[in-house]
Amino acid sequence: MASILHTTRRTQGNGSYRAAAIGRQVAVYGWVQAYRHHGGVLFVDIRDRTGFVQIRCENDRADLHALAMSLRPEWVIAATGKVIARGGNANAKIATGEVEIEIDALEVLSEAQTPPFEIKDGVNANDDLRLQYRYLDLRRPELNRNFVARSHVTQLTRKYFIDNGFLELETPILTKSTPEGARAYLVPSRIHPGQFYALPQSPQQFKQLFMMAGMDRYMQICRCFRDEDLRADRQPEFTQLDLEMSFVDED
Repeated sequence: MASILHTTRRTQGNGSYRAAAIGRQVAVYGWVQAYRHHGGVLFVDIRDRTGFVQIRCENDRADLHALAMSLRPEWVIAATGKVIARGGNANAKIATGEVEIEIDALEVLSEAQTPPFEIKDGVNANDDLRLQYRYLDLRRPELNRNFVARSHVTQLTRKYFIDNGFLELETPILTKSTPEGARAYLVPSRIHPGQFYALPQSPQQFKQLFMMAGMDRYMQICRCFRDEDLRADRQPEFTQLDLEMSFVDED
C-alpha cells in the first residue's frame, strides 16, 4: 500500500472512539490486538495505550484485503477510513463497541515475531518470562493503568501544593558523601581520578540551604538512593515526596 505514515496524523487515541465520531474520516495507529474473518470481511482490533478500536476491511479491494489478511498480533499498523456504526453488532462490553472504522488505506509499519505470552490482562506467564520481555509486559492494560494512575497522582500532588503556595525546587543528584545512617552509592569521577560522587540518600543539606535562603515553603518529588538491605516497602532506588516549611505548627 502507498505510505500514509508521513501524510496523515493519528486522529485520536484508539480507545476514545464513540458514537459521536460516526461519519468522520480518521487515521489510527497501533498494535494488532486480534483479527477475525467473517464471510470475506476482515475485522482487526488495533490497540494503543488508550485501548483498542475495531477496523473493518471489505473484500472488494483485493490489494487492501490481501494485506489485511497477512496481519499478525503485535504488528504495528496504520490505517485510514471512515467511522461507522456497528448497529446490531454493537458490543456493550467494550468502550468502543458502538463503532468501527471501515478502512480505505492500510500500512504495515513494523512486523513482529509471535509474542511469548498474550498482551492482555490476567496473562498466565511466570515472572521470569515477563521480566525477560518487560517491554511486552508493560503493554498489558493492567500495567498500563498502574503507570497512568501514578502519573495522575503526581500531577494532582504538584497542583495541590502549588495551589497552596509551595515552590517546586530541585536539588543535585551527584554530590559529596555525607555521614548518615545508610551507605551511599558511589559514582567514579572522570575529572578527579580516584575520587567519587555519592548518590544522595536524601538531599537534606541542599534543602537546608534553600530554607536559609528564604524559600520558606517548597516541595519536591525526588529520587533517593540507599545501599541497604531490601525491605517490604523500599528498594535501593525509590521516590519520595519531600516538604519543607517555615513558621508552621504541627497541625
